[in-house]
Amino acid sequence: MAIGKTEVGTTLECDWREARRRCLALAVGLLRSRDDAEEAVQEALSRGLRHASSCRNRQDPIPWLMTITRRECARLARRRLKRREVTLEVCTERGEDLDTSQVIASVVDLRAALARLSYEEHRLLSLRYVEQLTQPEIAETLGLPEGTVKTKLHRIRARIRSRIKVENEWRT
Repeated sequence: MAIGKTEVGTTLECDWREARRRCLALAVGLLRSRDDAEEAVQEALSRGLRHASSCRNRQDPIPWLMTITRRECARLARRRLKRREVTLEVCTERGEDLDTSQVIASVVDLRAALARLSYEEHRLLSLRYVEQLTQPEIAETLGLPEGTVKTKLHRIRARIRSRIKVENEWRT
């Protein structure tokens, strides 16, 4: 669907080709797939048009559209992950020097450690690593001081590392 100047000219003022180009560059970087990136950008720009009234800076909506794109990429990635199992190939790519049983055990340990997290801890990790928000963006989203976000993320990661270490020690 082509976006005409008259269609959106009264709500958002921007160079839509530039907006699409920048959003697509972001999406390709996040998703590592041109096809998935195209899908995410199309949905993000469509959402941006439908919800133009919520844009705070209508003279320069590109940063806002890029945020929508980032969130759409996370949403698309979650949908894709739900549809497929973690394959041995994916596991071995990440654990170069580990044998197959070690890789599988590591994935199981990580999942077990993540399952023990509270909703708030899950939300923080999801915002940081799934939606790829920066710590200041997370602080703004959750209405917390940036230092609190940094401390909580640090403690959550340390607790996960500790739980995985305990599981590995128990196994050997």
